[in-house]
Amino acid sequence: MRYELNGTLTVIKDQQVVSDRFKKREFVVMIDEEGSFPQPIMCQFTQDRISKLDGYNSGDKVKVEFYLKGREWTSPQGEIKYFLSAEAWTIEKAGGKVEQGFSQEESSSAGIPPPPTPTSFEPNSTNADSEEDDLPF
Repeated sequence: MRYELNGTLTVIKDQQVVSDRFKKREFVVMIDEEGSFPQPIMCQFTQDRISKLDGYNSGDKVKVEFYLKGREWTSPQGEIKYFLSAEAWTIEKAGGKVEQGFSQEESSSAGIPPPPTPTSFEPNSTNADSEEDDLPF
């Protein structure tokens, strides 16, 4: 399922080469809707899509379409941990042109089905009405 968020681009990290078969580029979008706490959302482009961040700067207002990607990892001690990442599919400047993750031809030739319709991402508004949150994140 794809989601969408709107906010201000605050951090653009350099490309990271994780292995000879995987590279990524992380960025942070700050969601600050009226009446809620600012929410920094870490997203990433991977592989050939990392160039989608070229031409963007900190402070740009953007819309990002992404999907959530979860994975399980077992440590050498046998402890199971779970990780979640926001895998960016498209990015556009507010009121601007969309930078697509894949063109329709690339998707078809790679055997990737067209992505589903985006769902709006709304920060949890109950935090403003509830008791103070003691979590460190």
